[in-house]
Amino acid sequence: MPEFKFQIPPTPTEITAALIETTADDILENVLLNYVLSIQKCAPESSASLPTALQAHYVAFLVDAEVLNGGFNQLFFNAPEVAAAAPDAFQYFGLEKAASLARRACQLHESVRPRLEAARRDGTIEAFMDTYDESPFQVLDGLYAAAEGEFRDARLYFIRAHADEFLHPRREG
Repeated sequence: MPEFKFQIPPTPTEITAALIETTADDILENVLLNYVLSIQKCAPESSASLPTALQAHYVAFLVDAEVLNGGFNQLFFNAPEVAAAAPDAFQYFGLEKAASLARRACQLHESVRPRLEAARRDGTIEAFMDTYDESPFQVLDGLYAAAEGEFRDARLYFIRAHADEFLHPRREG
């Protein structure tokens, strides 16, 4: 059996300009996400006081992961509060195309909200899968997926160009 070589990106104890500058593009977004997740886990009360840039990145990164995995339908099923914040998060990064897609998805969500909420209450994979029947999101899913590389590159550029907006002091743990 071939040896599996993968390292989970580190979880920093602080976000510094040096960290952002020296972290490879391949893992930079994961490092930022890991940091926010560790704050949520260890000190959930301080999540709201994170820099706006970290909060916007958290939302944009989660939207990206959900939409590329299962489309806007999955995003609204798993994290409607994240979906609602998506247009503003994308706007923060100057991603007008992504913000527009997220706004359109939010408008479409209104037509399927009851069905998604019922499936969430049901709690079964079958109920979730049934929410894809006649889902209105397919076109938006395709448009988002087609621009994913552009969105990622723009986020990385923004992070590096505005590193000072992401800085967060050392924390214990």
